Amino acid sequence: MVQGDLVSPPLPGSEVLEWFRVRERQREAQRLEALRATGLLDTSPEERFDRLTRLAQHLLEVPVTLITMVDRDRQWFKSRQGLEVQETPRDIAFCHSTIQRDELMEVPDARRDERFSENPLVTGPPYIRFYAGQPLCLATGEKLGSLCIIETQPRRLEEHEKELLSYLAEHVEEELAARFPVTRDNTSGLLDESMFLIRANSALSLCRQFGFNTVLAKVSVTNIPSIQERHGDAAVDELIQQLGSVITTAATPAELVGRYGNDVVVLLMEATLGEVRALCEELEIAILEWISQRPDGKPGIDCHIYVASATFDENATLDSIWAGEWTRYATID
Repeated sequence: MVQGDLVSPPLPGSEVLEWFRVRERQREAQRLEALRATGLLDTSPEERFDRLTRLAQHLLEVPVTLITMVDRDRQWFKSRQGLEVQETPRDIAFCHSTIQRDELMEVPDARRDERFSENPLVTGPPYIRFYAGQPLCLATGEKLGSLCIIETQPRRLEEHEKELLSYLAEHVEEELAARFPVTRDNTSGLLDESMFLIRANSALSLCRQFGFNTVLAKVSVTNIPSIQERHGDAAVDELIQQLGSVITTAATPAELVGRYGNDVVVLLMEATLGEVRALCEELEIAILEWISQRPDGKPGIDCHIYVASATFDENATLDSIWAGEWTRYATID
């Protein structure tokens, strides 16, 4: 053992055990301090985390996905899909065991696992049978919790599914490390251009890693210059704010909705052709309804809905897709 810069003499067995207990208490205190320093405990849901749990739920085909934070006496969920409760006691939390490890913890059948067979989360709601959790670490090494998936039937992950869960956990860790507020456009309430660019490129990286398709839909108001010339900047700001609100409400299946230049952009991952068409139809219907309800005297609006697909080129970015080919889906005026 090392104490400061000196190597300590061998200790009797009981003293060695006590030394390890003290060290473990110190590490846990440091971990809890790091957890609280994130400022995330007991905060409201955030899209930057929820989109990752939704993606894990969809891609791994599980009913429950969670981003957990293991506090002193409880397990609290920063993001949850498929589960109503916000927290559970730590002493029955699977993720308490997960943060003791450096790698994925998989429980193929909790009823046959002596560690969990009598756990009330197994014998009662939500009746966990399968669990897999990837520890979530800060750059300084503290394990805050896990990204985990839960199933009510026994299961084993394939190797590519383990890689996917690990890769999604890396994205969660990036969000945990981001100790700045997510910036949103002042006029529309959407992700502003700089933040949308960061998150879109992160999504593209994830899609390249696993061969998922990425689709962008953009709504372009073509007569903004004339509106600005006739009615001023305030009218343009009001228009974009209202349009952004309409699109955010209509684009619920999307992973990201943000502003890029003077356009409102929607990003979908692993979307079928039918899902893309359905989204565009929802956008068109919502925009037409919004235009029809605008008061007399407000500037007229002409806009187009365009769609573009990302390539799997390793150098593809949002900028390169933007400069590529777009298909016009609808013209609204």
